[in-house]
Amino acid sequence: MTENAIRVLYVDDYVLDRALVNDSLLNAAQGFDLIEAESREQFDAVLHAQPYDIVLSDFNILGFTGLEVLDKVHREIPGTPVIIVTGTGSEEIAAEAIKRGASDYVIKSPDQIRRLPHIIQQALETQKLRNERIANEKALRESDERYRSLVQHTNEAIFCYEYDPPIPTDLPFEDQIRRFYTGRLVECNEVAARFYGGKQPADVLGKQLIEVFQAFPGGPVDALFTEFIQNNYQIVEGEGVETLEDGSQKYYANNAHGVVENNHLRRVWGFFRDITRRKLAQEQEREMFQVAEALQDTALALSSTLEFDQVLDRILENVGQVLTADAVNFMLIVNDSVSIVRHRGYEEKDWETWDKLSFSIDERPNLARMLTTRQPAKINDTHTSPNWEIIEGGEWIRSYAAAPVVFENGEVIGFLNLDHSTPDFFEQKHIDWLMAFSNQVAIALKNAQTQKALHQRTQDLWSLTVRLAETEEAERLRLARELHDQVGQSLAVLSFNLNMLQDSLQTGEKEALLDQLEQSIHVVAEISQGIRGVMDDLRPSILDDYGLQAALHWMTDRFSTRTQIKTQVIGPALEPRLPANQEIAFFRITQEALTNIARHSGAEQVTITLKETNNAVFLSIQDDGGGFNLTALRDPTQRRGWGLENMRERATVVGGTVQIDSQIGQGTQIKIQIPRATHAD
Repeated sequence: MTENAIRVLYVDDYVLDRALVNDSLLNAAQGFDLIEAESREQFDAVLHAQPYDIVLSDFNILGFTGLEVLDKVHREIPGTPVIIVTGTGSEEIAAEAIKRGASDYVIKSPDQIRRLPHIIQQALETQKLRNERIANEKALRESDERYRSLVQHTNEAIFCYEYDPPIPTDLPFEDQIRRFYTGRLVECNEVAARFYGGKQPADVLGKQLIEVFQAFPGGPVDALFTEFIQNNYQIVEGEGVETLEDGSQKYYANNAHGVVENNHLRRVWGFFRDITRRKLAQEQEREMFQVAEALQDTALALSSTLEFDQVLDRILENVGQVLTADAVNFMLIVNDSVSIVRHRGYEEKDWETWDKLSFSIDERPNLARMLTTRQPAKINDTHTSPNWEIIEGGEWIRSYAAAPVVFENGEVIGFLNLDHSTPDFFEQKHIDWLMAFSNQVAIALKNAQTQKALHQRTQDLWSLTVRLAETEEAERLRLARELHDQVGQSLAVLSFNLNMLQDSLQTGEKEALLDQLEQSIHVVAEISQGIRGVMDDLRPSILDDYGLQAALHWMTDRFSTRTQIKTQVIGPALEPRLPANQEIAFFRITQEALTNIARHSGAEQVTITLKETNNAVFLSIQDDGGGFNLTALRDPTQRRGWGLENMRERATVVGGTVQIDSQIGQGTQIKIQIPRATHAD
């Protein structure tokens, strides 16, 4: 099992579909350990063999369905996400799977299968958030149970106020309010005493209600008491908040009910309960739900056809809303500088005059540190921090938080930054959430790069196709000319000689007959040699019969004879021989290189070296010609030939590479490397 790999159980009875999924996961940057089951029996056998991070299942499996897999996983290993991966594109099935608790429903199309690693990552992230929410709900339930236990053990603030004389309930409302505050505290427990500012009940007993609640931060709670009186002194519930000296807040739930006798209020019983933890848990749940929704929203944007700028705008909008920042921006690293390429919220902070959108990383110590450590940064007060340089127009920034945007290979390609006008605003939770969003920015950038590379590759393939068509037509023209010039003329001479032979036979001239016959035999030999030459150009038989090294010697001998350029081949024959497609690739690349040398290099000597090392075959073609400028060759605005591109394409087809080293006046070396294959493709 690969360390840190995602453990996947895949249930599918169709071997080709399992192969596609297996290939998609094995080619992903994130490691996957895939366990496969093709029947109900295998599924039952491996389900508990090891812990799994996620389960994939086809919908239609011989003997049972993906919904049965889903139910059993939820029943026996709850908390494990399940993705239905199927060729059935039914909306009803998808809806039923999601309703039954599936994390996602994926159609077995090439695009969906390629995105399967990303879908799995998203399902795991969603499940993680769901598990955290369940844990929070559990904590909330446990908190409520603890509070109920506290009530039973009189650990809450319990109190009783008495009115002497009692308050007639038929008095005008204003008189009832005035009389209500005159009630005296006659009973309370220690919790209530501490709540009212004393240490023991004796410290507060006998005080009037007006005195007690004025001691409580915020003064009399008129609204609550007004509701209580208007409700004829029946049970009323409410909440209160206390601001502590350190700036934190405590929340209390309270209720009270009056003892009314003969239409006179005699006592008021009530209690206060500290609900701070419950309120904080509710707030945390609300925040986590908002973050989960925002991450899901941006995940949908990532999987859509939106442009990178549109996806980035969506991410920045969600970051600003969820993390309640005054401003948010994305900085892209370009060489040793950073540039703000997207921002939100700056207009409200008078940043219109700030015209410096790019600056050196060295100007911002916090960015330089993140670039080195790949860790997020937080500054509680920018006005007092040595790691913050006040920038023109940005004096309003007091709190700062940022996360590096990191590719899978560890490369930092930018920063996601949050600004707020209040000191000490950002907490650790904001940093954690910001890191999640920065990962989504990295995914968006990677998707954009992939799309750009795919577009460029498509353009290159289109250009190559056009070039190949042109080359094919030129080759046809060359062969036609050679056949016309060599074979056609010889056939004309042969026809003439045969006519002469016919005349000689009729006249009985023996010497003329023998002479014409000898000429005809010579012409037939020339025709045979010409046709053999054309066939060798198309596909030399020596390559098929004797292998690559022999074919290279044959090619270089013909090349030296034709061009007078001294050429030698160094290296032993390869044992065993390479597959046919790899031999052809080496042969054609060498043929293309020699053609270029003859046309452009002005070389006097060429050395071809063939060797095999570490299960890879290397071929070097080096000349002592005039060389050329590689920089100009790479310039897309400069016109260039297709010879070098053809070499690269031929090597790429068989999994190889081509490297070209050249300097003006120092010759050129072309190095081809192709890993040895076990069979021909």
